[in-house]
Amino acid sequence: MRPIRKMFPGLLLSAALGVTTLAHAADTDLAATQKRAEAGDAHAQVAWGNHLFSSKDRKLRDSSTEWFRKAAMQGDHDAEWMLGSAYMAGYGVQRDGKAGLDWMRRSLADGTPDHMAIFGITLLTMNAIAGDQNDGVEWLNRSVTAGSAQGMNIMGVFHLSGAFGVSKDPTEGERLMLKAAGMGNADAQASLGALYLSDLLGAPKPAEGVRWLETAANQGNADSQGTLAYLLITGDKGVTKDPARGVTWAEKAAAKNNARGYYALGLAYLSGNGEQRDPAQAWFNLGVAERLDTKHQLTKVADHMSEAATQLNAGDLERLRARIEKIPKPEGAS
Repeated sequence: MRPIRKMFPGLLLSAALGVTTLAHAADTDLAATQKRAEAGDAHAQVAWGNHLFSSKDRKLRDSSTEWFRKAAMQGDHDAEWMLGSAYMAGYGVQRDGKAGLDWMRRSLADGTPDHMAIFGITLLTMNAIAGDQNDGVEWLNRSVTAGSAQGMNIMGVFHLSGAFGVSKDPTEGERLMLKAAGMGNADAQASLGALYLSDLLGAPKPAEGVRWLETAANQGNADSQGTLAYLLITGDKGVTKDPARGVTWAEKAAAKNNARGYYALGLAYLSGNGEQRDPAQAWFNLGVAERLDTKHQLTKVADHMSEAATQLNAGDLERLRARIEKIPKPEGAS
């Protein structure tokens, strides 16, 4: 299992959870929404802000914050949540954790279960704010009671290790994660996949691990797609090899710029499992994986690149390196 703090990479930037956008709405609908927003309609301000926030253009995304502020000042809870999340992420405003938490806390008056869960994990992961550990766990427990699959998954993971003062109870952790996974939560399905591949519940269950990873992968979870690809290509963790299926999942993950997907593809080209052996393609895909792996989780990627490099000349490596450098790094990466 990954360290607790690395299992929820997107939660602090989860302002877009549950956001409905107008990205595919007709231009007339967009114009009407913008007009109502400009006239002071809070719901329209939130909808227009959501539309701007969904843009790939950072300037447009940043501009959404002011619309959320206008609606939040009128007491709209969705807007309060989005404004708080903007402060946490630094979208359109200077990053300010205290202001972010204040606005997010106000929004919880509407009782949205997943917001309670995200607020709880946010409190727990903001180490600079003293005394929030118990409060964070309390909000997570509230979210579970309210039916949040996200909260169930997080508390399930905490029970596995006894993190943040939660009682260590792997059986309860598995129960919560199974319930969340059964509700269709892809994060919980991915967590279960990792759990059953580990020895935290006794002997690993590779078939069960693969089944849950594939369930999450079928929902579009890119990390699960990449992890599943790696396992099927290499046969690691006792998983039965199926390189062809592994390459299919690797390509899907790589199409989403997922480091694990590129890593799995690189290994396929390096070993000849699922793809014809090709050291140039291996080195390229492994290099992209290294570039995208901002959390440095792929600890052996450099070794595999060195193996592929022994079969290439300096000119090959220079051309491949130039191609890799054209791949955009994840937002926020140095």
